[in-house]
Amino acid sequence: MSWQQVNQLTNAVVKRLKKVGIVCPIRRSKTSVSVYLDLDYGALGKLRISDHVSPDSSDYQYNLVTRSRSDALAIDLSVSGLSYADDVDRLIRSIKQDRETVVRDIGEQEYQRLITLGDEDNY
Repeated sequence: MSWQQVNQLTNAVVKRLKKVGIVCPIRRSKTSVSVYLDLDYGALGKLRISDHVSPDSSDYQYNLVTRSRSDALAIDLSVSGLSYADDVDRLIRSIKQDRETVVRDIGEQEYQRLITLGDEDNY
């Protein structure tokens, strides 16, 4: 998979996340075809989009690993340590549900504080 394809997928994911109210700054790897999204400035963890499996995949709450199969894009999706082949829709639903759970557990005000801290610390 090329950088162009990973970037197109990344842009589609970012657009969908923004629609559900999740901010996700983008960082690109300098050494591999990998993109990292800090979901709500890290308050929700990180999403890694890449064309290969990472030995450090446990560092990311979500992993979206793409492979080409006969000109068709296949996506292996790992969410919270669970791996399965699926689509971007399920990834977005999972991230949105996780956000709702965190907000319910700690409250909207505390969640917004975490976002602000992540923004100040990292961007």
